Amino acid sequence: MAQVEEANQESRNLDDLGGEEGRNDGEENGRVNSIANELTNDKGAKQKSLDRGKGKAELDKLCELRADQPYAGIKHIAVDDHAGEFRRIAIIDKYRYNIFGRSQNDMDFVASKNMDRELNYGIFDPHHDNILTVISNTNVYGYDIKNDVEIFSTFTNHKADLSSLDFNPNIPNVIVTSSNDGYVKFWDLRFLSDAFLTVNIHSHWVTSIHFNNFHDELLLSTSSDNTVKLHKIGYPANLNLKKKDTNYQLIKTYSDHEESVYQGRWSKTDAWVFASLSYDGKCVVNSVPTEEKYRILL
Repeated sequence: MAQVEEANQESRNLDDLGGEEGRNDGEENGRVNSIANELTNDKGAKQKSLDRGKGKAELDKLCELRADQPYAGIKHIAVDDHAGEFRRIAIIDKYRYNIFGRSQNDMDFVASKNMDRELNYGIFDPHHDNILTVISNTNVYGYDIKNDVEIFSTFTNHKADLSSLDFNPNIPNVIVTSSNDGYVKFWDLRFLSDAFLTVNIHSHWVTSIHFNNFHDELLLSTSSDNTVKLHKIGYPANLNLKKKDTNYQLIKTYSDHEESVYQGRWSKTDAWVFASLSYDGKCVVNSVPTEEKYRILL
């Protein structure tokens, strides 16, 4: 009977959040458990959590990247950190790009360029200084941002708009493009008449494509078909990409998401770890299979 009475008393403590503080340790634990249960309720939990945080200090704004014209619709923000430290930011706006350089205490507006075409994405070339590469519809354009000139362009012959592109971190002039047609294409910027490798890797839009930061044979893709895929590219020993002697292998398909996966990223510090984010806000962290690690390292 004593145990039953004690259990009943503890239950009353769980329901009573407004009781006097400091009665005993059991009552304090009851409050903690009650709050935890309250936060897990489907209805009203999010709002109650927000209400509790109203008294917290707001985040401090470090800087504001303001260009010489208002933004029309930012598509992407590219960071130039390939030299081992953060140097510049490119804001890819709907019809222009804006470059901001890092000073000692701030980010300074450097340059901008208006376009007669709508931009979708852009990144810095890790092998050539002052080169920004952008995509528009099914075309790729390269700009010398220091001299404000277009230095290359190509029609990719994808059947739908481009969604992303990335530079090979180890081999200069090699890029990969992804498209809403489900294909990825590999290009040598010295021979832009045709891609040296074309692969249909997803059943729906390819939303992002990224080379591994350490091992350029590994490639990560995400798609609105709800999957994340890990690929392996084998380049010829002499790097004569014009002969198109390149091998492709699908290593693994990850099906952890229930909705469209919009972005995937490799870790900057761990060669084998990557994360993906889907439309429903779910973030999944995965790693390269152990057997594949050994094939690369040994």
